[in-house]
Amino acid sequence: MTQESVARLAEIVCEAAIDWPAAELCCAALRSTSGSLVGERASKAHLVRTYTVRLANPDRTPDLIGLERLLADFDAYPRQDLVGFVHTSEARRIYTMFFDDAVAQLVACFVGMDRTV
Repeated sequence: MTQESVARLAEIVCEAAIDWPAAELCCAALRSTSGSLVGERASKAHLVRTYTVRLANPDRTPDLIGLERLLADFDAYPRQDLVGFVHTSEARRIYTMFFDDAVAQLVACFVGMDRTV
């Protein structure tokens, strides 16, 4: 596990958000909160396997923003280790962000609605 301040994550995400709608939404969500988030380490291979299966599901929710480029973003990342953070908002949105292993660069992200509520 990795704990990072929301302010630091916002700085990284907002810098990358130009012409990236999911990152723009993640940036705004992070800027509107404070505190810290706990991230989980994962291998790129595991994430690619997981999201390849999820994206192939015909019943997946169409209101996910950023999934159309998720696998390409993973593919473009040259290393294997990533750190994923999830942020939820009062609007029931879920912001999922994947950073390099040093948590210095945003690699991929997507935004969806919490369907469990």
